[in-house]
Amino acid sequence: ADRPAPMLALAPALLLAPLATGTAARPGSLPRVLVPFKEQRAVKVISGIMNFDADHVATVCRAAAAGAASLVDVACDPAIVARVRAEADIPVCVSSVKPYQFPAAVAAGAEMVEIGNFDFFYTEGKTFSGDE
Repeated sequence: ADRPAPMLALAPALLLAPLATGTAARPGSLPRVLVPFKEQRAVKVISGIMNFDADHVATVCRAAAAGAASLVDVACDPAIVARVRAEADIPVCVSSVKPYQFPAAVAAGAEMVEIGNFDFFYTEGKTFSGDE
């Protein structure tokens, strides 16, 4: 039996950002951040969930845009999101383990949010309890 291709090949993400940022597509079409997933050609460049060096993040994002990456994943920081949006024409995903940080990043221009990227914390010896 034919099954539709999965739209998202990455970690679970909330896809509310395109609506909140005004980057939602016309009715019946996908937001630009989702098109590469539907076409099964998405390439996400990750600058790092804990990388708050705005100069480094901007450099990574400009290179990702020049290399035709589908989107960049940056720390959930509104100032970093705004800088990337000003310097590179590429959809921005923000990652955080603290969902309350997402609204400000979306307001700054993030088009996708990702809850997770816990791997960094595990390598640092941090684990999370059910309460966290």
